[in-house]
Amino acid sequence: MLAEDMNELFGIYSTDKKLPRKNLISLLQSIFDSASEIECESLCDSLLNRKDVDLSMPQFKIIWDNFLEPVLKPVSAFVIVDVQNDFISGSLALTNCPAQEDGAEVVPVINRLLTSTPFSHVFYTYDWHPRNHISFHSNLKLHKSRLLSPQPDNWESVSMFDRVQFDGKPPLEQTMWPDHCIQGTDGAKLHKELKFIEGGLEIYKGFNHSVDSYSAFWDNGEVSATGLLNELNSRNVTDVYVCGLATDICVNFTATHACKHNFRVILVEDACRGVDTAAIAQTKEKLSDLGALIRTSDTILPLVKGEEIPIKLAMVAADNFRRKFAATLLST
Repeated sequence: MLAEDMNELFGIYSTDKKLPRKNLISLLQSIFDSASEIECESLCDSLLNRKDVDLSMPQFKIIWDNFLEPVLKPVSAFVIVDVQNDFISGSLALTNCPAQEDGAEVVPVINRLLTSTPFSHVFYTYDWHPRNHISFHSNLKLHKSRLLSPQPDNWESVSMFDRVQFDGKPPLEQTMWPDHCIQGTDGAKLHKELKFIEGGLEIYKGFNHSVDSYSAFWDNGEVSATGLLNELNSRNVTDVYVCGLATDICVNFTATHACKHNFRVILVEDACRGVDTAAIAQTKEKLSDLGALIRTSDTILPLVKGEEIPIKLAMVAADNFRRKFAATLLST
């Protein structure tokens, strides 16, 4: 890239105090130097939502403030999902699940990232269930009146790990799990070797006894928020790095909601472990389709520092810009 100053960039690429589309494409190519001209043309069209426009300096400032500067100077959040004892060595240990992955293996990877990578903010999430939680197979008798499938009088036919359907708006499917991550117990604690950094923020989910919460953003009915979205927005976070347990469940739902809330999302795949091999692969494919990057921990430092700007993440940012600022841009 030739410059990071707005006025300097405009001066280099403008003609007669206007920035023609072709010059904006050249500017984008100078910034996203790994992107092709076709990709930068697509990015330009996504930003402008039209082809026949020459930008004035006030219009370029809107793009600079709301697209280029956030892309060049990202604000990152490292969201560490549910690295808790019960998923590692307790009642719902991943080693006992079909994929037989070891949740403890994420701890040194995450610790290394916390030590070596300058994330703007770090969040630790907790599954945080009351003893009478609806997801526990042991509590099914307590909640049988809410069953839609099977019928309430057949509740005893439900086995551990079966999926049932409870009433709700909409009705909610629920896997019946062993008791896990009960509030205040050792099983709900973070793994003892996981580094907790100064200033780390904690997010609790699944504390409503009547609905589960796989996502660190919302309960499974998307009715009650955990507070994570407000925390990210209040800190002007642009990029969300997601890792933890389990890849195909709580990491999956958290990263999916981060995409849907228009953050640029990076799944740190070697800092995740999951339940089912096929579901893990499906999770990665789905997140990639939603615009997320799938990266290993040794490749993310340049992303966090803004030294590498993949065109895929730039397109996410451009789509967000168009939704929020296209009308303002063209009326300026």
